[in-house]
Order: sequence, then C-alpha cells, then structure tokens
Amino acid sequence: MNSLNHQDLSLRRPATRGSLRERRCTHALFAVMLVPLLACGGSKPRAHSYDKAIGKQEACCSGLQDVHARQHCEEGIVKIDEDSSKSSEVNEATFRCVENNFVCDPATGKATAEANQATYDCLSDLSQ
Repeated sequence: MNSLNHQDLSLRRPATRGSLRERRCTHALFAVMLVPLLACGGSKPRAHSYDKAIGKQEACCSGLQDVHARQHCEEGIVKIDEDSSKSSEVNEATFRCVENNFVCDPATGKATAEANQATYDCLSDLSQ
C-alpha cells in the first residue's frame, strides 16, 4: 500500500498556470477575509484612506520652499468637512486610489503625471 501511495505522488502533474492562478486566488481570498478579522481585533484606531491621502498631499506641499507656492498647493487639496463622509464606502474607495498611487513631484508639490494617470485608472475601475 505504501508503494501505491508513493506511486500516486510520482504521477502528479506539474503545476500549471491555471493551478497556480487558482492557488493565488485562494490565497488572495483568504487574505481579504483575514484583514477584517485582524482589523477588528486591533486596539489602535484605523486611519481612513482619506486621512492618509490628505497627509501624503500635505507632506508633498510642505516640501515647497516658496511660502506662496506652498500655500497655493495646500489650498488646492480637496478636503471633506464632514467626518461621516470621510468614511463612506465611496469616499474610502476614492481616497484609497489617491493614497495608493500618490507620488510627490517635489518641484511642484503635486502628484507626478504618472501618479495622476494611475489614480485616474483606479477611479475608472471603481465605476465598472
């Protein structure tokens, strides 16, 4: 019987692209399901994507040496006044696109053209 099990193992097919993709999807699904469980157990309050995205933009503006340019840059950052709106599902997804794709251009205090395109693509994907 041991030789039969050994023989069965030796006859296994090598991993194919499809089976590797299935494993990756399974791992990704597991990770997606695990994140909320871990988030619920943490004692530290979760920062919203809005706060992280705004922080990245403000840090970029603050790198400008010219006071007027810095002020103009900071005034151009889109902000939400109402706290409940910051955590709405739509705004979380929107600002997550900004947060994940923002790359600072230190010369302008704004996002790079590539970062803007990546953010635009991310936002377009949300609407589908």
